[in-house]
Amino acid sequence: MPTAKAQVILGIDPGLADTGFGVIEKRGSIVTVLDYGSITTKANTPLPDRLVELSKNLEKIIGRYKPDVIA
Repeated sequence: MPTAKAQVILGIDPGLADTGFGVIEKRGSIVTVLDYGSITTKANTPLPDRLVELSKNLEKIIGRYKPDVIA
């Protein structure tokens, strides 16, 4: 019987001050949590800098887990 291909899914809960994320792996009917957390930015930081910080952190997560789907 062939093994089901794993699908890695990154979920993002957007926010400027606090962006949540979760990474799961789904293989057939089995779902495994790979990582989850929050990316926070400080309120007194200029908007462009906050966006760069969010982008860099999300790029690291995407690079590490190489998700098949992002939602």
